[in-house]
Amino acid sequence: MSYTQTLLFSNNASTTLATNLSSTATTLTVAAGAGALFPSPTSGQAFTLTLIDAATQTKTEVMICTAVSGDTLTVVRGQEGTTAQTWLAGDYAKNLLTAGTAQAFAQSILLPTIYALIGGSSAHAFLVANSTASTQQAVPRAQADTLYQPVGSYQPAGSYAALNGSASQVFNVANAVTSTEAVALGQSTASSTIHASTGHNVGNVYTNLTGKMLIVQVTASNGTGVAIYGYINGVNVASNSVTNAGPPCNLVLFVPNGSTYEVTISGGSVSEWIEIY
Repeated sequence: MSYTQTLLFSNNASTTLATNLSSTATTLTVAAGAGALFPSPTSGQAFTLTLIDAATQTKTEVMICTAVSGDTLTVVRGQEGTTAQTWLAGDYAKNLLTAGTAQAFAQSILLPTIYALIGGSSAHAFLVANSTASTQQAVPRAQADTLYQPVGSYQPAGSYAALNGSASQVFNVANAVTSTEAVALGQSTASSTIHASTGHNVGNVYTNLTGKMLIVQVTASNGTGVAIYGYINGVNVASNSVTNAGPPCNLVLFVPNGSTYEVTISGGSVSEWIEIY
């Protein structure tokens, strides 16, 4: 037989019936405290319970237990070709490995092995029909050449690797006019604005309202040593310092649109404050 539940097991779970059991009963009671020896199945789970008569140990019945409440077990009778029978108090109740559970293990182990074979190798070829969906369908080579061959005078199908380029290849492009186009060598970033922010002061909080990423560069003069700190949305994200007298100290911040920024200086003063966007 094939079990649809997830099968549970307990090591050495064995006890006896506390009361007699009729052939039609769907619950049974085991010896006091013995219910804790068995698994506790929830929805979709179960374990096999085998009853064996204590007198001859030749009479058996395999059941499926779907719930345990204290020492009371809810069971489905007469499984794996056995017949529901009457039982006496003192007969054995055990969680044993049965033929049905062993077959379930064999199926679970075999399936991943089958999938591995379908993975193929360099000696395998798989024929597929033309794909009719945008995802989760294989595309045969002829259909791929038709779908993805560029229109115009380009490399033929199967020669796209040549576009990876080499030291001897040059690709000419026009100046970029949108954010998704390649930039030509020598093209200037004419859309950027660079200006000195002479009205800005350390310790003040400023908001980027440019609609773009704002690049802030601040240079601090240095007398006997200087440290400069940058904050975005109140968080210290960058710092720089010069311990010896003389060299200036620089700090650059990349401020997202809509964010605030602040610059503080210790031991020096602002000599240059530039914003680029």
